[in-house]
Amino acid sequence: MIHIAEVRTYQPLAIDVAGPGPYADLPRGSGYVRDQRWVLDEPVSLAEGDAVAIDQESSEVIVHRHGGGEDHHHASVRPAGLLDELMTLDDVCRQFGFKESYVRWLRKEGKIPCGKIHGQLRFVRSHLEEWAWNHLVRDPSMGDSHGD
Repeated sequence: MIHIAEVRTYQPLAIDVAGPGPYADLPRGSGYVRDQRWVLDEPVSLAEGDAVAIDQESSEVIVHRHGGGEDHHHASVRPAGLLDELMTLDDVCRQFGFKESYVRWLRKEGKIPCGKIHGQLRFVRSHLEEWAWNHLVRDPSMGDSHGD
């Protein structure tokens, strides 16, 4: 059983995927940014097989229970724009505990989603969260000594 306190909805956004590697295969302009945060008045417990839906008209998070039935929970909607999503190289190093040289190596090898704005590296937080999750699931070690 897990507990959730917020649900995030996403809106498509055109971005450039930098560098060679696994992200180079993505179509130019593909990507998502966090659009809104639906903060629940009280945390909600989810069991395996439960599904979550959003009712925008009533500002409710609806939990469809695996065994049948559904629960409605009020949520406050808080916008989160792209500026809240952008991270600098320093932010990424601090959040992930990586050395700057390792993050630059990941970018050069096309192993981490990022781009440039006015010549400065920028990372989209939700893209990094997805990247980190995928690496934890597929390769817990991330198989490299550059981050030591």
